[in-house]
Amino acid sequence: MMKEMVMTYDQPVVTEAVSVKAETPKPSQLRAAIPAMHIAAAITCLVFNICIPGLGTVVAGLSVFCCANPGQTGYGKLGTCCINFWVGVVQLATCWIFFIGWIWSVLWGIAFVAMAGEYNPDNKAIVTMSSVSQPSSGYATPTSNSEEVQLYQAGLKTYT
Repeated sequence: MMKEMVMTYDQPVVTEAVSVKAETPKPSQLRAAIPAMHIAAAITCLVFNICIPGLGTVVAGLSVFCCANPGQTGYGKLGTCCINFWVGVVQLATCWIFFIGWIWSVLWGIAFVAMAGEYNPDNKAIVTMSSVSQPSSGYATPTSNSEEVQLYQAGLKTYT
């Protein structure tokens, strides 16, 4: 005869609550040196850096006084301007040595474009579901010409 064996497992008892706090990492000194500009200004500085190495970096450094790094203090803007000015000068000076300065300048310009998303940290999309219809496919899609439609067309918003 076969003997049946029954195993029981004790459920763990939670005796205290655990709270997890996620913190964003502090930006590095290199990140602090790259100004957050409007996307148009960032692309312009990238084009300048492609044409004349270091020019876009110097322009980006000067832009912190009028149109970049919103919310940064006066001394922070001055420091960012000085760093970008001297980085631009070194980029121009080293462009003749195996194109090191030109490559560095283009990469710095790409970083300007990548950082352009931080130009306005409050640029969160607000989407309402008031203009949604149900097509025959069974998936909801926006019907009016609004910000919601633009997000849907850009592939940033999906409906299920």
